[in-house]
Amino acid sequence: MKAVVDYALGPVPAPGWLQRISGSSNGVPVLLVAVVAGIVLQVAHQSVLMTHTRLYARTGYLLTLDLRGRLFTHLQSLSLRHHSGMPVGGAVYRLQADATYLDQLLLRGLLPLVFSVGTLAVMFGILLRISVARPRVALGRAAALPLDQVVRAPAATHGRADAGARVEADGSSS
Repeated sequence: MKAVVDYALGPVPAPGWLQRISGSSNGVPVLLVAVVAGIVLQVAHQSVLMTHTRLYARTGYLLTLDLRGRLFTHLQSLSLRHHSGMPVGGAVYRLQADATYLDQLLLRGLLPLVFSVGTLAVMFGILLRISVARPRVALGRAAALPLDQVVRAPAATHGRADAGARVEADGSSS
């Protein structure tokens, strides 16, 4: 955006690297380079998101499939006495529900928790490094963090609630 506003549409000459790529210091060539770079970045971003989603779904599927296979093998090794003491459909419920719960726990619970803790650790490490050089800036940043989370949290949960409502509405209409 800065390249478009300042260099392509404004009077400020583009930096040397942008002039070498576009062949001009401002105007349409700089705008064209900025637009092409933006499109390339968006395509790369969408490719990463698509790959992440596919890997996430495949990992969950394989985890569930493996656990169901192991549970089925274990259920087959149990005695008839054990099976006769279980409610009808209890074993099938265990195969279906327990394997799915493991997928939910690991991929939607544990991994986000690990990444969040890692993000916090890096963030506080950066704050610590800033505080050595400029303690007032670090104190201001640390004080703003809780407010930042309060502002962002409703927006994030609102999107999830809408998605859940759409899924429930789609499920009840069929």
